Amino acid sequence: TLLKDCPFRILIRATDDGQRLLVKKIDDASTHTHEVRQSIFQFMSKQRKLTEAEEKEVKSMIKLKANRKLIQNHLQKATGKKVVMKDLHNIGTHCNGKKNDLQELVNHMKSVEGASVEVIVDDSGTILAIYFQTREMRDTFQAYPELLLLDATYKLNDMRIPLYVLMNVDGNGESEIICFWLAVQEDKYTISALMDVFKVNNEQWGTLM
Repeated sequence: TLLKDCPFRILIRATDDGQRLLVKKIDDASTHTHEVRQSIFQFMSKQRKLTEAEEKEVKSMIKLKANRKLIQNHLQKATGKKVVMKDLHNIGTHCNGKKNDLQELVNHMKSVEGASVEVIVDDSGTILAIYFQTREMRDTFQAYPELLLLDATYKLNDMRIPLYVLMNVDGNGESEIICFWLAVQEDKYTISALMDVFKVNNEQWGTLM
């Protein structure tokens, strides 16, 4: 137990061949001096800890200045971990201190394992938009492809570039993040190009209502 002075003990010993551990005795659960509930266990810091890949994904979303409540909901459903807002705050603290530029952001996104990252450019090579979708986001859309919601936020990130958050609705009626667009330009060509990329990366798009 992680709680000080709890008398509960599990006694183990090595087997005769020394190859395994054998549980010799487990104290009765009533000997615990604290609450024993799965919900409490799940909220312990070691159980909430994100993997390196999961943390990279969070950093990319935080750099985009995505809504942290949406990030929290996405992580809890994608990982099964009881991520709290303090965890996101701690990760966000490490994202501060450096002013973002587009190429740095693209490089960070590409470091997320399994992520789809596409850069839309004009004829001169100038970046018009960035498309970002993780494997988990693709899986979420594939599971519930009937409805696509789109929300735009303005001037929230360091680069003052509009952020589009694409969402769907799961079987419980809750919104789920399924993609991010960072649109330097918001003209018809750029938005159409982003939508084309979405279609290529999400075969289920044709079932939209």
